[in-house]
Amino acid sequence: MLPNPQNSARSDADEQAHRLIASAPPSLDVCPCWRVYLKSWHDGKRLRRAGVWYHAVREGKDGQRSRSDDWICSPLTVEAISVDARGEAFGRLLRFPDVLGQVREWIMPMPLLRGEGLELRGALLARGLLFEPTQRQRLVQYLMHQVPKRQILQVPTLGWHEGRFVLPDTVVGGGEIRFESEATQPLDYAQSGTLAQWREQVAAAAVGNLVLLLAISAAFAGPLLALIQADHASLHLYGDSSGGKSTALRAAVSVWGSPAMLRSWQATANGMEAAAAESNDTLLALDELGQADGRDVGAVIYQLANGRGKGRANIQGGTRRRAHWRTVILSSGERTVNAHMQADGGRYQAGQAVRLINLPAGERAYGAFDQIHGAADGAAFADALSAATQRVHGTAGRAFLHWLVGQQQDQTLSRAVLHLMEGMSVTHGQAARVAKQLALIGTAGELATAAGITGWPAGIAADAVLDAYHLWQTEQGSGQTEDRQILESVRSFIERHGESRFAPRHAISAHPIRERAGYTEEDPTTGQVTYLFLASGLREALDGQDLKRGLIALARAGWLVKGRGDKHRLQRKIQGKNTNVYAVSLPDDVLDDAEASQA
Repeated sequence: MLPNPQNSARSDADEQAHRLIASAPPSLDVCPCWRVYLKSWHDGKRLRRAGVWYHAVREGKDGQRSRSDDWICSPLTVEAISVDARGEAFGRLLRFPDVLGQVREWIMPMPLLRGEGLELRGALLARGLLFEPTQRQRLVQYLMHQVPKRQILQVPTLGWHEGRFVLPDTVVGGGEIRFESEATQPLDYAQSGTLAQWREQVAAAAVGNLVLLLAISAAFAGPLLALIQADHASLHLYGDSSGGKSTALRAAVSVWGSPAMLRSWQATANGMEAAAAESNDTLLALDELGQADGRDVGAVIYQLANGRGKGRANIQGGTRRRAHWRTVILSSGERTVNAHMQADGGRYQAGQAVRLINLPAGERAYGAFDQIHGAADGAAFADALSAATQRVHGTAGRAFLHWLVGQQQDQTLSRAVLHLMEGMSVTHGQAARVAKQLALIGTAGELATAAGITGWPAGIAADAVLDAYHLWQTEQGSGQTEDRQILESVRSFIERHGESRFAPRHAISAHPIRERAGYTEEDPTTGQVTYLFLASGLREALDGQDLKRGLIALARAGWLVKGRGDKHRLQRKIQGKNTNVYAVSLPDDVLDDAEASQA
């Protein structure tokens, strides 16, 4: 077993850590010991390389004692003990230069020291540390025995923690907090160029462009979610291919980092979960919905909006810590979410409509753009903007965070969101949820403008979300989404099976009725046909919707003929016996619209 170089009593861990930093070798009387040389040093005979060295005592055959010197790794210091908020996960904050000379900090989870330390060495190699392979045991021992007094809080996610905003490489607002990850840290939060360049080359292009204003404002909305206690906000921009939607997403991503932050919908559930966790309190941009299987999209939407990962077991058989996130979701595709899901055989639920808001973005003057600011055409404008996001990115989001930190924004923000919602004609609960998300996005754009970040005229971000809400309202039609889906399902069922699965109540059917859904009766005066659904038939016609919820929607639309006492169900004498049925009578204009759409 290797001797413990720190076998003397340690009265002050910080002083001991300081004593490890050396410029000259130690005397024999303090060996064995560790020393960290930040620069090359001389042992009296030759020049030695910088790094962590292990100095031991060597006994010669003649009884003479001499010092042995072994290089362990590049300069590596243990700066602090790290611990999570629950006191259940410990680590060490390491500081070292990588092979390119850039000084790095990394929280090393203590479990990486177990066994032979293979995972530890892999993680250090990935971060650019050099070490001597024959001294790998001493590398583990060196790290194991460094116990500094300084303590920091380690957090498993980026974003807000104790009033400060944690990014992979910094903490906006300062403080003893660091991001901890066993995997290589997210590098997409990179910076290139200056804020002024981003403002001139990217943000300026959004003036007069509804879709760009919405996308960039949405990018600024991420840090506001926690401040108003919201879980998420979302937009799905849909329209024809090559219309500029992906360019709008690149512009939004440039607020926070490099174009690599733009992710694809073509990802596994685990990959999407990891992407969401890395986007906590910022932006999750997902391009090309068409690359995802429509049968899986619904579950992904719920998972992203709910902000929780799946529970999994760790290697000891216990429960691994679940991933959590709050994020703004910005998506693009050629079709609406519901159209894509239904084309692949998926079932679209009303709840998905307010968790990822469909917004048309392909029918502007130039594809997704209203103005092209002197470019030859929409394609040239999109190319120039995409190139600009490659050159300049990552500065605007950080500037916005510095402006936000320390400000008491909670109540002011909530009032601003509510004030913006007042300009939207909110008629029901689902519309209110859409309006709140859009209002948050508009408020974010206005705050970024007030902070001097976007360079936009005051009010244009707010005007953009008001226009977006009315555009969404026009596309959706009136009434709640669930009601419209229920009515459409029942109408479609009657269209498809009106003669084949409904038997005349007072006559003999001209053809055999298989899998009967109900009966029909005709008003002799008006010729109006009423469909008398059996309970099983109506459940089928509702296509998975709850029966009680379906009856409420039918009654609200005036399609349900009610019985005595305003009951939903009534009795009809059919073939000599009383039968419980639900009577549905479609208005003439509904049938006329259906025939027109098929023509």
